[in-house]
Amino acid sequence: MRSRFQKVLITGGSSGIGQALTAAFIKEGASVVVISRRAEGVPAGAVHWQQDLADENGSAWENLEKKIAREDFDLVINAAGGGECISFDEITPEMARKAWGLMVEAPRRICAVALPGLLKNKGALVNVSSMAADFPLPYMALYNSSKAALSALTQSMIDEYPSLQIIDLKPGDIRTGFAKNAPMTEEKVWSATSKHLKKMIDGAPGPEVVVKGLMRALRKRKSGVLRLGEFFQTVIMPLGARLGPSKIVHAVRRAYLKR
Repeated sequence: MRSRFQKVLITGGSSGIGQALTAAFIKEGASVVVISRRAEGVPAGAVHWQQDLADENGSAWENLEKKIAREDFDLVINAAGGGECISFDEITPEMARKAWGLMVEAPRRICAVALPGLLKNKGALVNVSSMAADFPLPYMALYNSSKAALSALTQSMIDEYPSLQIIDLKPGDIRTGFAKNAPMTEEKVWSATSKHLKKMIDGAPGPEVVVKGLMRALRKRKSGVLRLGEFFQTVIMPLGARLGPSKIVHAVRRAYLKR
């Protein structure tokens, strides 16, 4: 790892999975640049570029793209994300714009401008989508749809650029600040969704599971979908979804959310 990745770009490196990955690559001796809204939480040793990736400000984005192109990164990890737990009828156009801007358009633009350097350096690209792309949660339509779009974008790139290692990283429940920051609903039967998200805080594995699994995958130099987290979520659920009748899969999914 030390000899392969010398210059690393990580979005969302001030918290959660992005923060853990930033610390890990700094420990490996890489030069790491973090893009996030705030410097607070960015691990010591990383260079911080302040940018709200959901902001469509043209000049700010143009400046960011120029900086990325100049640095010639050999590893890019798009880990920035966020979500709100609200009912579908509460979603506003502004909420949708920000969610899809942060988790779809921002990674797309970063991938596009970083691509020449990644190809030249025989580097790697990692887009952090989510298990929610395959198993969407109620009251999280914007997050689900954004992560599903990012997953599809990544898998399209895998086929278009076979010489570049590209990973669609789909974590299951991971113990980060995501669940703490998401507003919780107590509406009728789907209050179970709130309980499920709160469970992430105490019962889910920590970001170190993602760090270890991704490091291992990068060493193998293979592209594809990488599921990391609890065995049930990352192995049993996807296998059951592929092999089981749709009615049974849906019933199990609902039961899982209400547990």
